[in-house]
Amino acid sequence: MYTALTEGPVLDLLRGAESVFLALHGGWGEDGHVQMLLEMAGIPFTGAGSAACAAAWHKGRAQAVLGAAGLPVVERALWRPGDGDVPEKVKRLVAAGSVVAKPAADGSSVSVYRVDSLSQLAEVASEVRSRGVELLVEPFLPGREFTVAVVGDQVLPVVEIELTTPVWDYAAKYQPGAVSEVCPARVPAAFASRLQELALHAHRALGFDADSYSRTDFRCDTGGEPMCLEVNALPGLTATSLLPLAATGAGWIYPDLIQRILDLATR
Repeated sequence: MYTALTEGPVLDLLRGAESVFLALHGGWGEDGHVQMLLEMAGIPFTGAGSAACAAAWHKGRAQAVLGAAGLPVVERALWRPGDGDVPEKVKRLVAAGSVVAKPAADGSSVSVYRVDSLSQLAEVASEVRSRGVELLVEPFLPGREFTVAVVGDQVLPVVEIELTTPVWDYAAKYQPGAVSEVCPARVPAAFASRLQELALHAHRALGFDADSYSRTDFRCDTGGEPMCLEVNALPGLTATSLLPLAATGAGWIYPDLIQRILDLATR
């Protein structure tokens, strides 16, 4: 991808474009690399800039920033299987109850596991060790799950993700019938407003500006309090994706959403 974006006909084509519409997921498409190359070439593009994408991509560092900014986040630990024994903090989290183990930097909810014991965690570690994956380990939250999108300076209606699986992993996200998504979420107005305020706060805390868009995911603890899980720099735009659903809840049709994203890139 680096060669394609820095040499030859692709770069010339991009330089001739009014704006490049980014709809990439994972790796360079979401961690800020593509955005940085386009910035260096002076090519306008949709979505957040490289710094915000990089800040959001690593879930552990993003949660640290969000927590420092006053957003509610859970305790967490980072561990790269293969680099010595299981850290004591990870052991303590597992001993306290079920945890979620997932790559600290990845997209589309790939390799997300609910873990109930150290032996299960060892199985997860064995699976990801060969890929050099750094794991983020955090308490499993048993409450309701929500997501809130921000487009420019507008916060969209709250979406509730009703799961039939313990965690929102890759299979649940893309397998028909594994999840039900409700927009607007059936929650009290005050609770919806709070989620929207938290999403806008998270959007800004990670450096997303009024020319970008994002989607922030929340899950509630046993007391019903929402915790901020992560901020997505390039939310999905397929027919079954959450951002288009939220846009529909705001009264936008799909072309309206795409046009608004394009308009942000040319402001």
